[in-house]
Amino acid sequence: MLRYIILMIAVIGILFGATRVYEIEPYKNCNSWSPQGPPTTAYIGQTFIATCDSFVWAEIFIGSQNIPGQYHFEIREGDAQGPLIASGDTNAGPGISYQYVRAYLTHRLNAKVIKGKTYLLKITHSGGDSINYYYDPHNPYKYGQIMLPQGGAGPVHPWDLAARIEGMGLNV
Repeated sequence: MLRYIILMIAVIGILFGATRVYEIEPYKNCNSWSPQGPPTTAYIGQTFIATCDSFVWAEIFIGSQNIPGQYHFEIREGDAQGPLIASGDTNAGPGISYQYVRAYLTHRLNAKVIKGKTYLLKITHSGGDSINYYYDPHNPYKYGQIMLPQGGAGPVHPWDLAARIEGMGLNV
């Protein structure tokens, strides 16, 4: 009986495995600042294609940051005005520099992730502060691009944000 339980746990673990949805490492010293403004308009984002059924966590590589507060992560369907799918927060401020910061994501009630659909990872700072982000200018992720608010300065297309997104999905 114990063997059957262990076998069942192993089969479930294989079928519902974690999957890396998006992963871009910082390239050399390619970095910029997101536009500054209220938290509702100042953000840095990356579009990507979902290859999972739900999102577990997201990370962004942060450069120089000294303002206390929190980074707010959202995954939205399509673009910055699209329906909110998942969100999470993580600390910002002194000591949180030149490293990946991770936010564990909570899904909205009745929010569905559809494999093959475009989503936006959107990151803001609780104080409305500009975010020093890193990117890869060689466009290694061909299915998305960095997104900044309208009128923002800095790279927009076709570069990719240094970030990671982990999801869970049925692997059949």
